Amino acid sequence: MTLKMLENLSRALTVQDIMTPLAVLERADSYDEAQPLHSQYDVVPYPKAGPISGFFRRGTKELQEITARLLLSNGTSILELPYLLSQNRFYFVISGNTIVGYLHYSDLNSTIAKIPFFTILQTVERVMWEHIQFQIVEEDLHKVFPDEARRSVKKRTKNRSNNIDIGWVGVFSFPYILKLARFYGHTQISDAQILLLKEIRNRVSHSDLNLITKYDDIQMLIDVYQLSESLIKSA
Repeated sequence: MTLKMLENLSRALTVQDIMTPLAVLERADSYDEAQPLHSQYDVVPYPKAGPISGFFRRGTKELQEITARLLLSNGTSILELPYLLSQNRFYFVISGNTIVGYLHYSDLNSTIAKIPFFTILQTVERVMWEHIQFQIVEEDLHKVFPDEARRSVKKRTKNRSNNIDIGWVGVFSFPYILKLARFYGHTQISDAQILLLKEIRNRVSHSDLNLITKYDDIQMLIDVYQLSESLIKSA
């Protein structure tokens, strides 16, 4: 999958797919009505019925104005959201000139939001693997993974004995592929960056893990996207 194909995917998955639609938003006509809802929501839109024209924010009694910086198009790519949500923790989503929904940073934990991040990390893995798969020799494994090389060789030997010898395919996990790519000079990725990619890869690959566990994790997604894009472009 090329960067162009990733861009096409990112356009296909948008804010519309993960936002809370207008029809199901909890709303209030006054601060007194909003206050109980603040135990669950940072923001409570105003009024209860009709077009949304303001909101009550947790921690303040005053009705807040919806300014332009709090508006986001429903066609915005999911891959753009980490950067945008690093500027604001929430947005009101518009289609045309009408508010049609609400987006909070926690909506990044939607299953759909994981898809583009899983895809881009899978692309990084494939691109790096294509560079190294025919360069790998057992001697090098002892240099890169001195404590674990024997296990990798044993796994390949088992594949051979089961008549499924396809070289080193299926022997190495994502972080090991990245370390081998670095060893063979295809990237200058650091150990810290490898751990970052591994962490987000684990989160997007498991249904019982959230993509973000706190607001600060949004910066991790920004870093992962930028690093992944750089690795793919340099391939």
